[in-house]
Amino acid sequence: MKNLISMQDLADALGVSKNTVSHALRDLPDISESLKTKVKDKAKELGYIPNKNAVSLKNGRTHVVALVYDNMRNPYFSLTAHKLISKLRTFGYDALIIPSPTSRLSPPLLRSIIQQRIEGVLTFLEPSEEALEIIEQTSLPVLLIGRKSDSNVISYVCTDDYKGGKLVADYLLENKSQKVIYVGPKEIECSIRRYEGLKDGLKNAKIVPQFYYADVIDNENISEIRSMLDENTGIVCFNDDICYSILSQIQNVKDKIKGIQMVGFDNIKKFLTYLPNITSVNHKTTEIAYESVESLNRMIVGGTKENLTRKVLDVSLFVREQ
Repeated sequence: MKNLISMQDLADALGVSKNTVSHALRDLPDISESLKTKVKDKAKELGYIPNKNAVSLKNGRTHVVALVYDNMRNPYFSLTAHKLISKLRTFGYDALIIPSPTSRLSPPLLRSIIQQRIEGVLTFLEPSEEALEIIEQTSLPVLLIGRKSDSNVISYVCTDDYKGGKLVADYLLENKSQKVIYVGPKEIECSIRRYEGLKDGLKNAKIVPQFYYADVIDNENISEIRSMLDENTGIVCFNDDICYSILSQIQNVKDKIKGIQMVGFDNIKKFLTYLPNITSVNHKTTEIAYESVESLNRMIVGGTKENLTRKVLDVSLFVREQ
């Protein structure tokens, strides 16, 4: 690898001071427009690349935002991350994607983020109590995506999961479901809201959905779920990833038992059109990215406490023939 062109090299090539080059590249008003153009043209000619670490040490900013999630196999996270990263770039931020080994935003991970002088955090994981204490002590801007929080030190942007659950209940009743199974985690806030909406929506029909606790689907899960299936059973899954995992394993049973309906959340088929048809609760991924990044930027620029966001976005049901 060739030695990188330094700012001093650029200054020497132009016959000006290093300070003049620095001001010209930053468009400061003490440099004439003609000299700015000359410096920028020479920088392009020589292949000069600014040293971001040096810039951040000088102005105290890194313009880096951490994006934290845990389930790398779920396409929903990569699809949403793509939208978030695109939006971050419009504000001049780079994204550092950090997979978490746990289902919570933990103190060790948070300390690592702070040590790297990252300016803000977009997280799909709820912070632990100890992590919230660190956030409060450091005033680190943190925005939680997809889940609500009662904390007064972080912001959140989420979808109306309770309404989503009720929309699913209406759909299942219209399709004559007589038994309903909800498959998902019990410790995640948005999973509880989805289940509560589903339960309340089925109340008048005197159907109580069974809550089958599962974070991932394995052979043991599949065996137990198969044993629970009867005619006119609705299987409601915490997300589409779980729904497709179950569908791939029970397709032969589903073809033999009448009236099985499968419903998920996230509607990832609108992006991944090769996936099989399922009905799914839909939200606007672009809107989530826009609101999340806009809100986090306000926290970074204007202060965390003064710019906390509590936003719940609308959902709809995307019905597909199964």
